[in-house]
Amino acid sequence: MMHDLLSQLKSQADADYIGEPISQLDHSLQAASLAKAAGESESLVLAALFHDIGHWCSAGEVSATQVGVVDHDQIGEQYLKQIGVAEKISSLVGLHVQAKRYKAFSENGYEQKISPASLQTLSLQGGPMNAAEAKTFESNPYFREALALRGYDEAAKKQSCKVAPVESYESMLRRHLIEPLSKPKMTFFKKNGFVRIKSWFNDNEMARIEESVRKMESWPEVPGKWMKYFEYAFNQRTLCRIENFLEYEEVVSSYLLGDSFRLLLNQVMGAPVVLFKEKINFKQAGGQGFRAHQDAPAFRSFGQNFHLNLMLSIDHTSSDNGCLELMRSERICDLLPAEKDLTLSEDFEMKNEWISVETEPGDILVFDSYIPHKSAANLTKNSRRALYATYNKACEGDWREKYYEEKRRVFPPEAEREKGVTYDSNIFNLGNPIGVKI
Repeated sequence: MMHDLLSQLKSQADADYIGEPISQLDHSLQAASLAKAAGESESLVLAALFHDIGHWCSAGEVSATQVGVVDHDQIGEQYLKQIGVAEKISSLVGLHVQAKRYKAFSENGYEQKISPASLQTLSLQGGPMNAAEAKTFESNPYFREALALRGYDEAAKKQSCKVAPVESYESMLRRHLIEPLSKPKMTFFKKNGFVRIKSWFNDNEMARIEESVRKMESWPEVPGKWMKYFEYAFNQRTLCRIENFLEYEEVVSSYLLGDSFRLLLNQVMGAPVVLFKEKINFKQAGGQGFRAHQDAPAFRSFGQNFHLNLMLSIDHTSSDNGCLELMRSERICDLLPAEKDLTLSEDFEMKNEWISVETEPGDILVFDSYIPHKSAANLTKNSRRALYATYNKACEGDWREKYYEEKRRVFPPEAEREKGVTYDSNIFNLGNPIGVKI
């Protein structure tokens, strides 16, 4: 489906954009490029890319004029819904003509600003809204984004404009399907408790994410804000982790809270999810490993029984640099034998087989809170950074603020610690090398 949709768009390279001096493909790519450059959500970028799909997607009988397919906005919306594109994108596509009618009603001189072809279609689309129609449109939850989409639509009519190719949107489109995970992968997850997805983000997208991670790494230690934790090896203090950065960073946080991860995790969870916590593990050159453990003992202390973890690989991960290792087993749904510190008993760990999950930048791994995992030390000269985000069912409540309040009280970052106080919480320091000296 995804490849077919992109192929349809590419086929418009020689299709006239009605009454304008560019092709339909050029117009679509320009609109998406303008939305992306303005920092809009991925949903809006994709809506800009496909806003005119109703002109060419229907194989049935449609009412066409010299200036295109009548009701192409509604045809496009219904088509995108039918093939499984996320609701917000299809809804915005269905609103872009109404946004034009609204602007004609609300903006003085609007009809003099738009192109002759657009002015001609306005009359066919019902002309300017009346006051009652405008009030209804203003109550739509996507009202402002629909107006923004209309602006990109109207500006995307330049000749010889440099834009990214259709293929550059492939990863983004996959992230915004109602069910991003294929049936075989869903079956694999249900059986094993984890699933790996390659190239969730493309190289350009990862470059932007990696830049943001580097900036976070350089943040100072500030009490009461983000939480930086360190490990100690051979008399050297090394950054191990950053947590609680959602309110202070835009790029990574937009994915943590946006549709990109939400749609995937809703599908895997079988219910809407909400973010529980977030962290970046840095595991720099020489960084220590994480002891074998389950996450469930720590997470269940907040009254929930099940969580999903999402790992995004920032760097290449391998056995040499301490990639994540999962215990090979059928789906586990209960707590396993553990030591007092809640790590798995050494005897149990040794009796079981472990899988090294090697990844490339942009790959993601989804695993539940019961599957045992661990990692070895980083024996290379480069970092092995990975983003970890944990989600719970939305119906069980939003616990993120409470989680970090409690962690800051029981196991605060060094910048907030009091002299003479011992901080050794198993729940918040489960199996990791934070504060451990070797």
